[in-house]
Amino acid sequence: GQNNSGAGPASLASDVIGAYSEFDVDRIIFTSLSSNNISAQIRFNHSVQGQPSLADLALHSYFFSPYTLPVADLLFDVNGTYTFGVPLVSHDGLVAGSLYQMLSVRTSNDYLSGSGYFWRFNTPVTINPIGATLLNAGAAPVTTGLGYAEVQTTISFTPNAGFWNDLTGPGLSVHFASAVCANDVLDGNIHATPEPGAIILFGTSLLLIVPILRRQLGAKRSQSSEDKA
Repeated sequence: GQNNSGAGPASLASDVIGAYSEFDVDRIIFTSLSSNNISAQIRFNHSVQGQPSLADLALHSYFFSPYTLPVADLLFDVNGTYTFGVPLVSHDGLVAGSLYQMLSVRTSNDYLSGSGYFWRFNTPVTINPIGATLLNAGAAPVTTGLGYAEVQTTISFTPNAGFWNDLTGPGLSVHFASAVCANDVLDGNIHATPEPGAIILFGTSLLLIVPILRRQLGAKRSQSSEDKA
């Protein structure tokens, strides 16, 4: 959920770091869940820093001296263990749009601990590149503007056997923070189904499924919390 605070470097109407328009997550729409292709559209606010009504289609990192806050990765966990991830932007030798298997994640604390700012404490946000393995190279993500600060980043990749087995077995939990400070996050669950259709994870705790899908899926939006470094 949105992480608002009346203390620190932000007002009651904005995120604890930066402006509301810089970090709000809208939804994730999975348009393809098959053994040949996983595609998703991720909608969130990412403005040009200092210009909150102008979308930054290049997804540049934010900078709050002396800290750099890049866009977070799309993360997947299996029964509570973070196992797979897809970067939206390349970082630390990881290629944007590609599917990785990871040994561990980096949290918001790794980026902001000791900063004196407020942020969502200890939230998984990116793949830890140490020990991460490239499973399949995906298409380069494509980001388009949806009006004002909102952008849509589309990712598309081929799942490996392990990802597909987990998706069709226990299912995968999905996690996305619009930036590594984790001011706004979206959590949900996905399973593969035999029928085509779009699965939508909303930032308002609602999961919609097209009527032809047979399985009921649930998604939840994490509750807001904040801690001071």
